[in-house]
Amino acid sequence: MLSIGLPVYNGEKSIEKSINSLLNQTFTDFELIISDNASNDNTEKICREYAKKDSRIKYYRQDKNIGFIKNYEYVLKQSEKKYFMFTSDHDIKEKTFIEKNIQVLESDPNTVGSISEIDFYGNEKELKIRYRGKGNYKIKEKYRFVHPAKGSFQDKFVFYLNFMESSMLYGIFRRKELQNCIGFHHQPWDLMVILRILEYGDLHVIDEILLHRFVGGLSSKDIYKNLRGEKFSRIELLFMFAPFFRYVINQFGFGFFIKNFKIMIKLCIRGHGRIILDNFRKMRDLF
Repeated sequence: MLSIGLPVYNGEKSIEKSINSLLNQTFTDFELIISDNASNDNTEKICREYAKKDSRIKYYRQDKNIGFIKNYEYVLKQSEKKYFMFTSDHDIKEKTFIEKNIQVLESDPNTVGSISEIDFYGNEKELKIRYRGKGNYKIKEKYRFVHPAKGSFQDKFVFYLNFMESSMLYGIFRRKELQNCIGFHHQPWDLMVILRILEYGDLHVIDEILLHRFVGGLSSKDIYKNLRGEKFSRIELLFMFAPFFRYVINQFGFGFFIKNFKIMIKLCIRGHGRIILDNFRKMRDLF
């Protein structure tokens, strides 16, 4: 019923805990598709050992690093199940995460994606950065990183555009609809998947924390290196949001773009700001 896609690169330190949290789920009707992006650590050895022990695990190793976006797309393309879920090598799920989200999707055909509330773990410095503008990371608050969405496509689009969070990507989705939303190889690629899937239905959030995400993941470090790994030129990185702006104009019209121009610029500044901050922190660590 469910395919779980786990794209990974050099995940030897964390992938065992992530896989174990999946194998310990109360819901067992799933396959785990692992795509190893040419890791040069012990990731391959660990994954092959798991695959030998559990027939639900399918391990693929890329001959060369294909970039993180294409690696995400690869695991989705291997799936033929009714539902699909992305997971990372750092994600830890409570035992009922899959079961409760599948129940939501099975009971409501208007819901295209479901996730639980989430929190982040990692060192305190990184946590403070991740929770900046979201309140104290030690205090539980609803809908800080994921949010339900109902209504018209345009209303949901505007809401998530302003919400500016893409952790919903790690929920469970109807696979066919999700496959229609990949293929955008520009920034913000992860948020873009969420924005596009809103056309196919509503998003649901279970009111309990069942997913724990690592604060030092792909979106918060080595950003420039990862984007350059996608073969983006420096000019493309300078104007990396231009394809997204074109999509918005084509989808909703120039008037909609102008009406929401401030949030478009805010998104652009935030994206470039993360790259600048990432490089600044690396320079600081050298001294």
